[in-house]
Amino acid sequence: MRISKQEKETLKIEEKARELHHKEVLRLEKESHHENKIAPSDDIIILKNINKIYPNHVQAVYDFNLSIKENEFIVLVGPSGCGKSTTLKMIAGLEDITSGDLYINQKYSNFALSKDRNLAMVFQSYALYPTMSVYKNIAFPLMIRGEKKDVIDEKVRNIAQILELDDDLLNRRPAALSGGQRQRVALARAMVKGTKILLMDEPLSNLDAKLRASVRGEIVDLHKRINATTIYVTHDQVEAMTMSDRLVVMNNGFVEQIGTPQEIYDHPKALFVATFIGSPAMNILKSDLKKDVLKLENGFEIKLTKEQKATLDKYYVDVINEINEDIKVTSAKREKRIDDLRKVGYLKDLEKLDALSNKQANKLAVKKQKLSKAKPEHEKALSEEIEQLTKQYQQEYDSLKAQIESKEYPLLPDDKLQQVVMDDIHIKAFDHELNKQREMLKQYEKISAEEEKELLLGVRPEDILLEADKNDRDNLSSKMVVHIDLCELLGHEYFLTFNIKETLCNLKASAYQEILSDQDMDCYLDLDKVHLFDPVAKRNIF
Repeated sequence: MRISKQEKETLKIEEKARELHHKEVLRLEKESHHENKIAPSDDIIILKNINKIYPNHVQAVYDFNLSIKENEFIVLVGPSGCGKSTTLKMIAGLEDITSGDLYINQKYSNFALSKDRNLAMVFQSYALYPTMSVYKNIAFPLMIRGEKKDVIDEKVRNIAQILELDDDLLNRRPAALSGGQRQRVALARAMVKGTKILLMDEPLSNLDAKLRASVRGEIVDLHKRINATTIYVTHDQVEAMTMSDRLVVMNNGFVEQIGTPQEIYDHPKALFVATFIGSPAMNILKSDLKKDVLKLENGFEIKLTKEQKATLDKYYVDVINEINEDIKVTSAKREKRIDDLRKVGYLKDLEKLDALSNKQANKLAVKKQKLSKAKPEHEKALSEEIEQLTKQYQQEYDSLKAQIESKEYPLLPDDKLQQVVMDDIHIKAFDHELNKQREMLKQYEKISAEEEKELLLGVRPEDILLEADKNDRDNLSSKMVVHIDLCELLGHEYFLTFNIKETLCNLKASAYQEILSDQDMDCYLDLDKVHLFDPVAKRNIF
């Protein structure tokens, strides 16, 4: 498909905006290295404002914040490409952190090598050595460390006993094991070093459904028995809901919500969370609000309480204030760029500063790569060399930065500056962002002022009740008649499908009644359990 000249220009501007953001993030991170990095709490793992941006300026993780207590079971859940595995790899030291602070056991760990982080990681593929016995697979990390044979044997047999791997299994090769047994071997190899922090990247995705349920229980039981702290990545919401103490729901690199499974199920903060967590998903119904009455597409009406109407009004005020703040920030950045353009030669000097920073980072990366492969007797000397180089490079960077900041630059006259500003791609990127923000502001100011508003009503299938099931609910809507298109009996309950205009809806009903497809039925909404969503920002209003 051919794209227009204007679309090409827009893509170019957006790409430049990403590059500008990347450089700004790197510069701020470099300047923050002066700070004394002290863990803000005694939690075992802390991620503070973590960002991951790749060299092509594509951002995979945005401003990730999470504190993990000892012995917690944390699950990162979201669709493919949401950044959950990237986040796990940054914790493990397998991916560099672009900006932000990582603390493990109260130690600043952004630049710590993987082997020095006292973590154990289990991969999706198990990564077992096919030519080695189970015993040797488990012992391998200890052999690499150079530990004595009797110490290795004791540790291997201790962890094998915990994971119920008997002598017969220890003597087999991985090919002779079931999927669940291979999973336990991978866990044993990860844990044999004595670490109490486990990182698991979709470890059950290669197992069939029945085995997945069984091994799921084993992992939770093991986590409790050894008092581990576990961070577990999955795209499967059933695993997420049944295994975790707390969930981190991610989408497109952003954290959508953090909370217990019940909190997230009952009080989703975003439309994505509401529809991603829960099976079947929450029903999302188009509706119009006029004054304090919400009207669905089928004409059914719900009257909002005074508290709900006040919450709705406050929501729009808060969103408008938030957009205004964003406009102020972007405008300030634009003005800063104009000031920089006015100073002749200043931006070229900043490019030299960025080039120096990149050169230093590349040299340190080579040294760290050597350290990761070094023999134990060479590790100390290499570590000291890297530490010394890091201090030297920081001093060189600070010295050049001080020279640039203290230098007197000649200023462009206004007529020439105006042309430079018009041609500058970074100014175009800021203007593009400001236009989007101002359009959004206009949209919300219009919506806020209008008497009639388009909204989305969310209600879980179990909160749409038939006549026979409404007895134990206190705050029900008036009667709504629906036509049942499909009726599925699932043992203890029915799963019913109906439509409101073109929106497919689901409800659950008890099996203590006879229900047939292709009939009209009366149902009621539990008004204590409904949610209202903003269709523009996709946020929960209440």
